[in-house]
Amino acid sequence: MPNVVLSSKLRPYDSIFLQEWIHSAVQRHYIRNKSKRFWHPEQNLVAPLPQTQEHSFFHAAFHPGSYTFVRIVKFHKVHNYTVYATIRDASHMIPCFFTSQCVLDYEMHNNDRITLNTINTLFVVGQVTLEFWNQAEVQRHYGLSFPNMPMVPILKIEQAQIFDRDQIASTKPFNWVYYAF
Repeated sequence: MPNVVLSSKLRPYDSIFLQEWIHSAVQRHYIRNKSKRFWHPEQNLVAPLPQTQEHSFFHAAFHPGSYTFVRIVKFHKVHNYTVYATIRDASHMIPCFFTSQCVLDYEMHNNDRITLNTINTLFVVGQVTLEFWNQAEVQRHYGLSFPNMPMVPILKIEQAQIFDRDQIASTKPFNWVYYAF
């Protein structure tokens, strides 16, 4: 009998919920701002999460298209209860920071530190703003350098809920979203 490969197995996904969204969202705003002197933040790049905590996990599982999923790749720094990290979608990585209110809400709801055993954990994020930082700020908070970029896009995450605690690390390498511009 011949081997049959399902179309769903042709592209390796570490989660069916994790989709590509970072590159298209960031590139559109980066190109628009590149010719301007002032880089304005893009509010509500990702819409806020629903207020009902009890049903949100089930709703996200049954309606994944209306939610935005990310995996935390690395934590860089914690300063004044703001957590600086790198996240990824199905194809690209980007630096981000979780606001102090987001960290407080997460830790109160889960009775756990956001930095405790959450590397490669699947999160649902909401109320995300795209900000543009200079190289000095990126170096200070993340220890990263992107020398060919006048301003570096960073995601500000104001809502985050853990969706799946499985810490599945992908064997596929992920590029920074900036290398795809």
